[in-house]
Amino acid sequence: TESADSTEDDATVAWTATNMEREQRVKHLWLGGATALAAGDLDRAEALLKSAIEVEEGCGEAWSVLGHVLARKNDNGTGAVNAFQTALPLLEEARRRSDGAPEPALPVAQLGQLYNSLGFLYLRPGTGHNASAAKEVYLRACRLLSTSTSWLGAGIAALELGKHQEAEDALAEANILNNQNPQIWIYLCLLCLSSSTPRVEEANQSLNQALRLGLNDLELLQKVGASYAALGCYKEAENCLRRSSASMAPGASRKLLGDVMAAQNKFEGALLEYEAVLSADTTPDVRKEATAGQQRMLEMLGGAKKAWPKD
Repeated sequence: TESADSTEDDATVAWTATNMEREQRVKHLWLGGATALAAGDLDRAEALLKSAIEVEEGCGEAWSVLGHVLARKNDNGTGAVNAFQTALPLLEEARRRSDGAPEPALPVAQLGQLYNSLGFLYLRPGTGHNASAAKEVYLRACRLLSTSTSWLGAGIAALELGKHQEAEDALAEANILNNQNPQIWIYLCLLCLSSSTPRVEEANQSLNQALRLGLNDLELLQKVGASYAALGCYKEAENCLRRSSASMAPGASRKLLGDVMAAQNKFEGALLEYEAVLSADTTPDVRKEATAGQQRMLEMLGGAKKAWPKD
């Protein structure tokens, strides 16, 4: 069976490792873990990598691959963050020691990818969320090797921290390196909308470019829709919120869509949105606001019907 084969493979790896010198044994184990990760066997990968770390706690390669394993296992980011935080200084030191060698300990691109992975985890919602740490990590990646991914991450973190000029500089660098990435364009849109003096026309251009390039991040579209609504740009807000409605739970975002439609005197459509919210599980505050919206729309529709001429 598959589990029996996996157990046999583990035993083979472990037995082979015991017959090697310490350095060879560690490399053998962490490479086995990397192979298991590539095959999608996360439990086996984790076991082999932890075995490598037991033999040599300072093995940066084992810690780095373990970080990828734990991130794939969705452990809320804590274990993966700790693994990457442990790996990076070890790998940086190994790279410094091997500087000038024909084959450095770790290619620059691979080290940059580790920084990007850690930055991504810092930005992920949850207990480990830390935009300030994310910005620093992404900027380190940029200094090591300038890529659109690293600059985009730095821009997102800076925007979240309210550092708009830093965000604009980072997103501009990302766009120079890759102007075909819809995520860069949508964050440029958010930047324009959240500036102290909103630049709505530029935001519209960035949004259109993101959509043209196939933006499929529906949560970001909801966020953009909320930003447009806050500025009173209801037509643009409705466009974004409707595009993201496939992933929109009947909660605050759906209630916002009702508000946006009501502001444009689309009373029947707004009523449908409020009623969708009320028919689903949601928070008491959202339910209270949706109920008030429903009552307003019923009053408006009742008044409108009274004013219609009879046939």
